[in-house]
Amino acid sequence: WVAAASLCGEPAQALKYLESAASRFPESAIVQAAFIEAKRALPQADEATLAAIANLRQADPTSSLADHYDAYFRFKEGDVAGAVQAVAAASEKDRFADHRLELLMSRYQCLRENGCSDGGALALSAFSLGFEHLPMLREVSQQALEQAQAAYATGQLEPALSTADSVARIGRNLSASGRFLVYDRVGIQLQEEALLAKRGFYDTAGNAY
Repeated sequence: WVAAASLCGEPAQALKYLESAASRFPESAIVQAAFIEAKRALPQADEATLAAIANLRQADPTSSLADHYDAYFRFKEGDVAGAVQAVAAASEKDRFADHRLELLMSRYQCLRENGCSDGGALALSAFSLGFEHLPMLREVSQQALEQAQAAYATGQLEPALSTADSVARIGRNLSASGRFLVYDRVGIQLQEEALLAKRGFYDTAGNAY
């Protein structure tokens, strides 16, 4: 289902595949994550998206992906406090499992079953594999750092530092996931941004970092 959706090339049809799959396989983390990603353009999470986030969290409770999606939609809806809490929850989980390797192999199998050669199936599966969720993760982390800046501006140093620490941990966990080089690069960037934010807090406060 997920492989077919990612290969069909028609967003509306892909969403139909994923809607069916999400309702039929609530215990499948890869299905729930793909469905949430397909719904990310919504101005706010609808009932089906909220259910998918809950299903994803239950299907893969040690991965932070569900918490990132939770934070993303909370920021979109203006629930800043809830979003910051979701970011903190994400940072406490040392796994970032987005199931991209599993999706790559599912796409490969789907292409092989539809007459593609071994080499062609592997190339098409790998080269067109998207990482659309990584910009989402960056956006969530940047918004969290903006909230840290806002907290510091109102004299709340400890909450500001705590949120910056959460983003730094997210970056470390992403870098440590190790499946694709792009994860390491994004993870390092998040760590650097969080460290710069913390330095700014301490420097402005007149403390030595």
